[in-house]
Amino acid sequence: MSDALVLIRLSGELSAKGRLTRRRFVDRLVHNLDDALAAAGLTCRIERRWARILVRGPADDSRPKAAADHIATVARRVFGVRDALPVTERAWRNLDDLLAVAAEHFGPKIADRTFAVRARRGETATDLPFRSPEVERRLGALLRPRAAGVDLEAPQCLLRLEIERERVSLWTESRREEAGTPHDTVETAGPGGLPVGTEGRALVLFSGGFDSAVAAWRMLRRGVRVDLLVGLLGDFRGHEAQSDAVLDVARSLAGWCRGYRPRLFLVDLQPIVHELKERCPPALWQVVLKRQLLRVAAPLALRRHAGALVTGEAIGQVSSQTLPNLAVIERAVDLPIFRPLLTAEKHEILAEARRIGTHDASARVPELCALEAPRPETAAALEVLVTAEQPLDAELPRRLADERVTIDLRSWVETARDDGVEVADSVDLLADRTVLDLRRDAQRRALPIAGALAVDYPAVLEPDALDALDRARRYVVVCPVGVQSAHLAAVLRARGLDARALRGGQRALLRGGAEATFDPALAAALAPAVRD
Repeated sequence: MSDALVLIRLSGELSAKGRLTRRRFVDRLVHNLDDALAAAGLTCRIERRWARILVRGPADDSRPKAAADHIATVARRVFGVRDALPVTERAWRNLDDLLAVAAEHFGPKIADRTFAVRARRGETATDLPFRSPEVERRLGALLRPRAAGVDLEAPQCLLRLEIERERVSLWTESRREEAGTPHDTVETAGPGGLPVGTEGRALVLFSGGFDSAVAAWRMLRRGVRVDLLVGLLGDFRGHEAQSDAVLDVARSLAGWCRGYRPRLFLVDLQPIVHELKERCPPALWQVVLKRQLLRVAAPLALRRHAGALVTGEAIGQVSSQTLPNLAVIERAVDLPIFRPLLTAEKHEILAEARRIGTHDASARVPELCALEAPRPETAAALEVLVTAEQPLDAELPRRLADERVTIDLRSWVETARDDGVEVADSVDLLADRTVLDLRRDAQRRALPIAGALAVDYPAVLEPDALDALDRARRYVVVCPVGVQSAHLAAVLRARGLDARALRGGQRALLRGGAEATFDPALAAALAPAVRD
């Protein structure tokens, strides 16, 4: 069985680092690559060189190219990778043998096409008795009769050799021609940037829309680990739809989060919305809401050892994003606020969302305008805001931060896939199964489930707790929104237990018999918040 081989060229920024810094960054890149390959179910061996990384994976002798293409596709979603190229490796003894091996490999690929040869000596071949230009000239002369000609400026087929002592890596870079032609090729470029984990951690205020997803991606590309904070702005009945849509965007983004386990926090902002409507001038609603959201985010950021908050704001995009308003919004907290899209135009953001794969999921996120004033302030003064905020409960943002729903995004993506989530659509099933209730005490008291077992979400995921569950029972899991229950049900099924999640969480319970008693006090008690 032959190996599937992929040559990875490093981002240009890594090449510019000093020796010790570069070594540290490449260590992190190798770690992230290994994590990405393992997540894709690939068992590979990663070989480090100073300027290159070579990934070897097992391949069926009949399909080595397909295996190499799979490895390369995974590697191209790891930050710090300039490009990932499936290559063929051959042994050679002397220059004539090297030329013969290369000509045999490249000959069938250049029929009726123009070509050029580019050779490079690797780290173990610096003292060879010949130089790269000689290889290029002699190989070009051997191949010229088989091709349409040589074109050093814009060849249809670029033949590349990476020469090491006794081994040579060979690959072809073809210019993309008209769609459907035999020579139409896939892109090889990776995202570049810095390996995730080399530049600390930040917390992203994440709506799931186009802007926040692209902002998070740009921070990842600069080597920053990101966690996501989602503020649920709709009324209680809208929480399920919003959180499900945002999770789809987060799932799309999670494929770029390699080498660490990102957290997603869901925070119910309805208490803040109600308070602003009652106690704050309408013209200031949007600006004060954003200041309050920063106050929710700050303690969560500190708990995750994050050094900054990140938003998807762009100057002038909406009334709260004017330069004066941005200046006073960020003064609500001491942490620095990073805005990667500050000067971007909307069409640029949409194009980038398509390129990174979050566009379609973001397009499904509902637009929620919980606070819409007829004449919003576009140049709020700090002293006016401070006066307007005096009637507000100063401890409310911190309490809401304490009552967040926490999701291990990596675990969610791995176990709660769309095709594996068994759901219970009717509360009638609760009577026939053992109910694992993940809600808070106040939520259980407001809407009790007879006979339910009250369990703590993080604690029940521990191996000892999972082992203690009776395998003869049939389970249904209930949580506030439906997210944690789906995850736990998937974990239980993976261990061979019969488990389902109640679709819609609290909302399903209300539909099942408590709808007539719905009121703001009950909504507050049933807010989607579970301690992590």
